[in-house]
This record gives sequence, C-alpha cells and structure tokens, in this order.
Amino acid sequence: KLVMVHAYPKYLKQTLDFPETDPVAFFHHEREAFGFTHADLGAIYLEQNGLSPEIVQAVLFHHEPEKNFHDPNLAAGIEVADLLARYAGCSAGFEPAAELEFGDWESLSGWKIIFAGDRSENHYARASIHRSIDNLPSILKGLL
Repeated sequence: KLVMVHAYPKYLKQTLDFPETDPVAFFHHEREAFGFTHADLGAIYLEQNGLSPEIVQAVLFHHEPEKNFHDPNLAAGIEVADLLARYAGCSAGFEPAAELEFGDWESLSGWKIIFAGDRSENHYARASIHRSIDNLPSILKGLL
C-alpha cells in the first residue's frame, strides 16, 4: 500500500474516502478504483526479486486464500495475521483504524482454511490470541 501511495498519489485520497472496516471490501474497492490492488503490486515486486512462487501466490491471494492453488494455508495465515495486526492497532499510518471486535478474524476464509472444523485447534488458537494480542504492537516494533 505504501508503494501505491507514492506511485499513485490519488490512491491516498480515494482510499481515505473509503472506510476500511472490512479488508476484503477494501480489497475489492482497490480493484474497482485502480484496476489492481496492493496484493497485485506486492506479488509483482516479490516475483521480480526472485521469491518463490509459493510466497508470491500467498501474497497475491492473501485476501482470497481459497484461490491460492500453491498453498492456501500460507495465504490464509497472511490474511489472519493482517487482521490480527489491525485489531492490535498496527497499520500503515495513513489508513483509518478499522473498528474490529475480538474474534472478527474467525469469519475470514483464511481462519476456516487453517482450522477446517478442528474445534480443539480453533479453541487453542483463540485462547492463545487472547493471551498475546495486547503484546503484538510492541513485538512488531521490536522486530523493526
């Protein structure tokens, strides 16, 4: 998204006018407004820099992991991680904060792909997220 802001200044204006309460709706808004998305640009960048097709496809389909023929679990993980980061308050800085409730990620297709009906794993993941989500912003800042 940062690349889009710099390369296409109108992107910032058009995206700020569209509430990003639902990442999938925002993704479709990008495609309608620009003819491409941040996922498209990210995948092109990664491909041109020699990353594996599995990584390129995971980025390309991180808002539609069920369409990833290489590894839907990898794309699903990115989709869920993206929403968890947003819930924890991490954003690119130019985007309005999404209003999310704890557990909103469970409605993502990515969550359903990862857990595919395994209630015990789903329950464990939910509890783990509940214990660790407040620390996510400081963990991410520590990585940078």
